[in-house]
Amino acid sequence: MTGEQNTATIRRFITDVLNGDNLAALDELVAANYVDHALPPQMPPSRESMR
Repeated sequence: MTGEQNTATIRRFITDVLNGDNLAALDELVAANYVDHALPPQMPPSRESMR
């Protein structure tokens, strides 16, 4: 990905997911094997925890 493509992806994540509450976009924007290492232990460390 180019820098411009990365910027467009992050902007779409912020616009669609965070601000637009379009959680279906997570499947397109976040890898299926995503692991969030900053979550509390009781939460699953996957993209499903973002929902």
